[in-house]
Amino acid sequence: EGEEIVGIDAEFAKAICDYLGYELVIEGADNLTIEAESPDAVSIVTEPRYANVLSFYNLTGLTVRNIKVGHTIEPGTCTGGVVRLESVSDASVESCKLYGCGTLGVDATYCVRLNVTGCEIYECSWGAAWFHSCDIVRVEQCDVHDIGEEGEDVWVFYASESCYDVQVDGQPLETPD
Repeated sequence: EGEEIVGIDAEFAKAICDYLGYELVIEGADNLTIEAESPDAVSIVTEPRYANVLSFYNLTGLTVRNIKVGHTIEPGTCTGGVVRLESVSDASVESCKLYGCGTLGVDATYCVRLNVTGCEIYECSWGAAWFHSCDIVRVEQCDVHDIGEEGEDVWVFYASESCYDVQVDGQPLETPD
């Protein structure tokens, strides 16, 4: 049922087997902060390229700050994202390094009041951040580079039609037709 993870009550965290490996899932841990002094000081890395690295479900009040999160660096693509958020409100991902080959740096569904600020998002194969059925999202001052596979079109930032008030650097993110 969950594995002991230092600093987090196991009732809220578990490692879930996803295809060929495990992903860290944190659920219901309201008012959670995961923070380091610098993203070069703390890394959360997973080897199975089919799993999300960090997944957060059903919580309010999340801050992830100054950590480096990604998949082991190998050529090619994978099917897991880097930071996955579902049914999360009042969340902030700040000054993090999010890297691939994760499909997406931030993948958010049913989130309200989400801020992604000052992050470096790179080497993700599908895009930097995608939002599905999210309300009041702000992406500010992120360094996004090396996104997508050579020769393929990608949506660096994407918001589904069911999103409301999604902005990237102060500009509304248009939903696709």
